[in-house]
Amino acid sequence: DQFYYNEMAIRYLYSNRFNLIWLTIGSFLLVTALLIFLIVCSGRRSDSKEIRTRWFDRIPYDIVLAAAILVGIGLAIIAYEPLNYLSYSYSHNYYVSYELIVISLAFVVGLLLMTAFLMTTVVRIKTRSLLKNTLIYKLILRPLRKLGSKLLFLIKNLPYIWKAVLVLLGWFFLEFIGVLATSYSPGTQLFLWFISRLIVATIILLIAAGMTVIRRGGKELAAGKLDHKVETKYLAGDLKRHAEDLNNISHGMSIAVDDMMRSERFKTELITNVSHDIKTPLTSIINYADLLKREETDNEKIKEYVEIIDRHSNRLKKLTEDLVEASKASTGNIQTEMMPCEAGVLLSQVTGEYEERLSGCDLQLVSDKPDYPVYIMADGRLLWRVIDNLLNNACKYGQPGTRVYVSLAVRQQRALITIRNISRFQLNVSSEELMERFVRGDSSRSTEGSGLGLSIARSLSELQGAEFKLEIDGDLFKAIVAFPLLPNQEGFQFAQNSEATEENVNRSETTAESIDTTSDVITEPV
Repeated sequence: DQFYYNEMAIRYLYSNRFNLIWLTIGSFLLVTALLIFLIVCSGRRSDSKEIRTRWFDRIPYDIVLAAAILVGIGLAIIAYEPLNYLSYSYSHNYYVSYELIVISLAFVVGLLLMTAFLMTTVVRIKTRSLLKNTLIYKLILRPLRKLGSKLLFLIKNLPYIWKAVLVLLGWFFLEFIGVLATSYSPGTQLFLWFISRLIVATIILLIAAGMTVIRRGGKELAAGKLDHKVETKYLAGDLKRHAEDLNNISHGMSIAVDDMMRSERFKTELITNVSHDIKTPLTSIINYADLLKREETDNEKIKEYVEIIDRHSNRLKKLTEDLVEASKASTGNIQTEMMPCEAGVLLSQVTGEYEERLSGCDLQLVSDKPDYPVYIMADGRLLWRVIDNLLNNACKYGQPGTRVYVSLAVRQQRALITIRNISRFQLNVSSEELMERFVRGDSSRSTEGSGLGLSIARSLSELQGAEFKLEIDGDLFKAIVAFPLLPNQEGFQFAQNSEATEENVNRSETTAESIDTTSDVITEPV
């Protein structure tokens, strides 16, 4: 009977209990090893290391998942009746064997489907297409993602005022919902009000702190500290991006300044080296030209050729010396001996030496200076060269038959040395461009000159701490050199000379107005 069969089964299982335990452990280990092998080899081929997908792997994953769930439910339904029958049936072994076959087939089919589902899941994970290859992603998530990216792009490109309006509207909406939801609970309303105000205060303080950091960094950059970096660690959003932009500007400006300084240094070194290389053969040419001039000859052509060689070689020598001096002046390689100087005396000495030369160029010198001494801190040798360059420039480019005005005035605690003349050529360049090297007012370059005089004058003035400025009004050329005054030098008293200073300023302004308004007087033949 049934009790006998049960007893025999129990005795059989009990006698083989240890074998069954080891068999179970071995089967589990084998299944685990095979499962790991399948996971590792999923999507791989023997001829390639790349992950390849099959047609089954390209079916949307949510369809595969739904099909697997439906098949699993169907197999469970198929196996339910045989299992139920085996649990309560004690009939003949034929029926028992039939039920076992159905259950075994359902189990095998389910196991194969689970293996296929696992392998396709692993392949999709390896190819990073698990979520993208689904109907939900393609029909819902992808459009929402595109819409969200467009909205985010729109919000990013909105002006700050509209961003603030949107944030405030969203905040007001949330507060309105909170008030409606807690209308019957005053305690909850008070708690939410406190939390909301705490959040708002925190955000405002963070924005204020970020703006302070950015403003401090902007001030440092404006002061010329290009190596300063704005700290972005505690900044977020547009504040962080603004700080990064400032840092990028600082980095770009540093690179540009370094490149400009390197280029200027290379240019200066090139000019210096070439000038020194030219001086040696040029000295020989000048010496031999001088020897040829001393030789007695009746051939007028030879005399003319020697004169041309001598004139142009001396001109080239002057250009070479100007190049070297311009190079030294621009790089600050000239030693300065600053000491108190009486500007009026120095100006009188220079104009006295140039008066005859200006007369030879059909130019009349008009000098104007105050009756009291004007003391400045300058290097007399360099200041002499500055005025010498400006007057030499007037001799070369001044319109014959006009006047050259040289004046010294005191204005706003500064001594202003001004030289004005009418240009012989049309000035089609700006004052800044005219102070560059090799730039001349004579665009045809038909006259003598190297285009270095004004550049040297500016560099020498800046070496002495003075300000050098040019003003061009039509054909009127004006050069101004401004030195700070030295108070209480050699009996110079500001209180005593204040009226004289004002009178001198008014006289200078009147002279300038007369130059501007009565150009016919300036250009009047002398």
